[in-house]
Amino acid sequence: MPIRAGRSNDDSSDDDAAAFAEAVSGTRKLGGAARISPVPGGHAGRRLPPSRPALPPATGGMSIDDGGDTWTARADGVDLRILRRLRAGDVPIDARLDLHGLTRALADRALDRFVAASRAARRRCILIIHGRGLHSGSDGPALRDFVRGALTAGGLGGAVLACCTAPPRLGGSGATLVLLRR
Repeated sequence: MPIRAGRSNDDSSDDDAAAFAEAVSGTRKLGGAARISPVPGGHAGRRLPPSRPALPPATGGMSIDDGGDTWTARADGVDLRILRRLRAGDVPIDARLDLHGLTRALADRALDRFVAASRAARRRCILIIHGRGLHSGSDGPALRDFVRGALTAGGLGGAVLACCTAPPRLGGSGATLVLLRR
């Protein structure tokens, strides 16, 4: 049997291809190109998948640094100093939303209403409490991941200047601080 470039002469590559095809079955291609932004320290951030159809943010995309339990995101053109102040908890919180115990559908509606009401009331910094996902089962932290996606790539992306994991005194990985556009 001839050996082709990029393939071994055993059946493992066929098994790998079948396993991959099974793993990605039922998925769909995301619209637009995935964006990777350089992050100090040699690690690249990644764009989180949208949890709802993506709408273009008002001024472009979001640069995201996802470190697992902690993450940051900022709209293009937002100064890093603003993000540092937000991450440190140095921006006064104008309003809080607690999503504990809500389904994803209810959380989606509550988050949309809360962000719209906060912008209408000219609030600048909001805290969204979603929990760490300790009771989410094998699917992982459903609300935490949903909130991240909604704020960065979902329809709310145009309302957000920057967002990040809250500092421990404000909820740590169970909460997200959001700096809204005016």
